[in-house]
Amino acid sequence: MRGLVGVGFPESPVVIDRITPGSPSEAAGVLVGDLILKVDGKDIEVDTDFPDGPPGSEIVVLLKRGDEEVELTITRGFPVWELWRSAE
Repeated sequence: MRGLVGVGFPESPVVIDRITPGSPSEAAGVLVGDLILKVDGKDIEVDTDFPDGPPGSEIVVLLKRGDEEVELTITRGFPVWELWRSAE
């Protein structure tokens, strides 16, 4: 199962254009407009570079926010559809 991070980035460079309300990314402090530079120390140039991982695993994201670089740790959550399915 792939863990949910809860961000959207449709273009390169990888700029966050939406954040899922209540998502791990929102909880970690990711903002719309942040530019993802690295995830777990690896360069991110397109959305397919974003690493998969199970729910509960952590990723360290290096962001460019304005003129500053910001490092955040995001704990992946369960995708909403998995929570719905497990409730059935």
